[in-house]
Amino acid sequence: MQLRTLLLLVLAWVSVTARAQQLPTYNMYAQNLFTINPAFAGYWQGTNGYLYAKSIFNGLPNTPQQLDLGVHQAIETMQAAFGGRLVIDERSAFQTFQLSATASYKLPVTREQLFSVALEAGFVNRSFNPLEINDFTDPNDPVLSSEYYNQTNFRFAAGVAYISPMMEIGVSMPQLIEGGERINPHINAFAAGNFFTGEFLIKPSIFGQYLPDGSLVGDINVMAEYAQTLWIQPGFRTNMTVLLSAGFMFEKAQLGYSFSLYAGSYEYYQGNAHELMLSFLINDGGRQRAFIDRLNPYQRRGIQKLFRRR
Repeated sequence: MQLRTLLLLVLAWVSVTARAQQLPTYNMYAQNLFTINPAFAGYWQGTNGYLYAKSIFNGLPNTPQQLDLGVHQAIETMQAAFGGRLVIDERSAFQTFQLSATASYKLPVTREQLFSVALEAGFVNRSFNPLEINDFTDPNDPVLSSEYYNQTNFRFAAGVAYISPMMEIGVSMPQLIEGGERINPHINAFAAGNFFTGEFLIKPSIFGQYLPDGSLVGDINVMAEYAQTLWIQPGFRTNMTVLLSAGFMFEKAQLGYSFSLYAGSYEYYQGNAHELMLSFLINDGGRQRAFIDRLNPYQRRGIQKLFRRR
């Protein structure tokens, strides 16, 4: 009886979150801001790519699993960036498959500051398999027979961002329009500062989400990075979740791990989460900001030619 009650509670939470949020929420978004705002496409010079994998409710059957794969490219000669993203989210009997493409235009303010605007378009398919939960639910429940499931819809998202060597600020609507529905009030807002001291970079950040169900969730994180080799990031989420992330950095790759410890009510099934991240760069210059570096690829070529003449 206790197991049945527990699974019903889990199912209720899963069905609500499946409707309220189509995009998975990761803890290491500060390492790949494209995951929360399409306007951050082309953040680094060249080709940017990442893979995120997350497991929630560790220890329970049919635990939610999330996978996010993305690639985006900075094209500095066009002052633009383009990208694509694949998201797979499985939560017990509920599955989400999403594929989208992004186009972003960069508006330089100075050599070190720019505004970015972006549109994302694609499709999303959400399915529901009642065979997964027949023993615990009423198949005639209108929530489970909703037209919301088992169909494919076009979806659109939009974002704006301000980027400089000292800070990043962005606002996005990751579920702006889907199918024939009205504008969705899901809003992401992010702000971070970059403070350099010796070999260290200290990066405090805040991230807020206004979700379609009217709830508000916020994160506070502080990342400390040493010599572009390793970093650690503790944080706190307002739904009573403690976050701890760490990673290793290489010239053109990064590997990270994050653990979420939920400390609120229903602790057993709300549970904890494990998250892995792999990101990579394909370019000639390693980790250099696109569009705003003091020495962009064209300036470097000019300096090299000058020294050759001498």
